[in-house]
Amino acid sequence: MKKLALLIAFLLLAAVASHAEVAPGSFSLEGVVANVEEGRLLVETAEFGDVAVLTDENTVWDVDFELHPGAYVYIDYDGQMTRSMPPQVMAVTVRSHLLAGAVAEVYARDNALLIDTKEHGQVYVRLPENWDGGAEPGQDIRVYFNGIMALSLPPQVGAGLVVVGYTVEGEVAGIGSDFLIVGEGEKAIRVNFAPGAAPEGLAVGDFVRAFHDGRMAYSMPPQVTASEIVRLNR
Repeated sequence: MKKLALLIAFLLLAAVASHAEVAPGSFSLEGVVANVEEGRLLVETAEFGDVAVLTDENTVWDVDFELHPGAYVYIDYDGQMTRSMPPQVMAVTVRSHLLAGAVAEVYARDNALLIDTKEHGQVYVRLPENWDGGAEPGQDIRVYFNGIMALSLPPQVGAGLVVVGYTVEGEVAGIGSDFLIVGEGEKAIRVNFAPGAAPEGLAVGDFVRAFHDGRMAYSMPPQVTASEIVRLNR
């Protein structure tokens, strides 16, 4: 009798599971933002290549900075992906958090770093498995992660993308709506930026430090895209 009851219970559970709907957000992808438009992100992923991520008024944004090209994002979607070029998904959640600071310790054997941050003090960062960048104590660093921070001592995060030691620093020689010219003549560099990446009230003659991902377009003048621009006191 007990065996029969267990068998019936098992069959009922199997029937429920076979008819269960997939919960929204149970599918995910992640990668580097290539382009940001109203209602659309182009994301470079390792699994699917370029993916157009559509957003609307129902999309939940769990992002603690102004999203920009070069940032790393985590996308939850409903599992539907079009066969267009590029494929498209509708985002349920867009998630990305950013830590900025300086490298304190390098743990090469553990593929990890200890960094000093203003917001959280020292944070232990688990690097991506295929990360082949170099890092040295004292270097500036930016860590993109999914917002999950283990409450250990020190707190820990798993990095999706780590950007180390790429900056442009100098005097502002020109200002456009979405770019700065830093330096003059042969040393001039155009620094492109997204809204919110630069401090308000920048003026020609200010001294700035721009953080970027290391990619430089060899135009005239050379161009980089800054994730953050900081005004410095000389």
